[in-house]
Amino acid sequence: MKFDHAGMFGMNFTIADRDTGTRWQQETGEAIEGTLKGRRLEIYPFLITTWKAWRARNPKTLAMAPVPGLTELYADMWRTITSRRPGGGGPRAEQLLRPADVRLPAYELIVGLEVGHARRAYPLEVLKKEGVINDQVDAEPLLLVYTPQSDTVTAFSRGLGGRILRFDRRPQSIELVDVETGSRWNEYGECLAGKLRGSHLKPLIGEPQYWWGWAAFGDTSLYAGRGVPPR
Repeated sequence: MKFDHAGMFGMNFTIADRDTGTRWQQETGEAIEGTLKGRRLEIYPFLITTWKAWRARNPKTLAMAPVPGLTELYADMWRTITSRRPGGGGPRAEQLLRPADVRLPAYELIVGLEVGHARRAYPLEVLKKEGVINDQVDAEPLLLVYTPQSDTVTAFSRGLGGRILRFDRRPQSIELVDVETGSRWNEYGECLAGKLRGSHLKPLIGEPQYWWGWAAFGDTSLYAGRGVPPR
C-alpha cells in the first residue's frame, strides 16, 4: 500500500491508502473510516538512538535524504516539538477523543508498551533513574533498558528457553547481568558471555510518546517505580 496525509483526528495525523481510500490513525495504525475500517497495520520494529550508536552496529546503513525544499519545515516542526514541556499544559479538551488523563502532565515523555491486550506507560525520567526495569505486563515478563551514552531505550521479553530471567546492570558498566546464571548481556538483548552466551532476548516495540498522546488512544496503566504497584 501507499499512503498520503489525510488530515487530523483527535490531535493526531491520519493517512489514507491509495488503493481503497481507507483512513488510518497514525498513533495506533487502526483503520477508522472506509472499506478496511477496524483493520490494523503492523508496527514495524524501530529504534530511536544516536547516529553514532546506530552506525557502530550497522556500518553499511543508508540514510534517507530530506525531501528537497522541506528542510526548513522539518526544522520548524522539530523546534515546536522540543519546545513542549511537561508544565506547559496540553491539547484543549475539545481536541481530544477522551478526557485528559491527569496522572502525568500532558507533555511528560514516556515509552509505551502494548503487550497482549494490555498497555503500560513508562515515564522517561523514571527509566533514566532506574536504568533497568524488570516488569510484567499482561502475561509477558519484560525488560526495559535505558542507555545514557546514546539516550536509547530498548525493550525485551525476559522469557528465554522456558525460564524467566531477571536483570541488573553491572557496576561501572552499561552491560547487564542476569541473576539466574550470571551471564553478561548488552543493551540490545544479546548475551556476550557466560552460560547463555549467544542467546538473544525477544525484542518488544517501545513507543516513545508524550503522555497525552499515549493515554488518548487506549486504556493504559502507568509504571510508578521499582516496588510500587502500577497506577
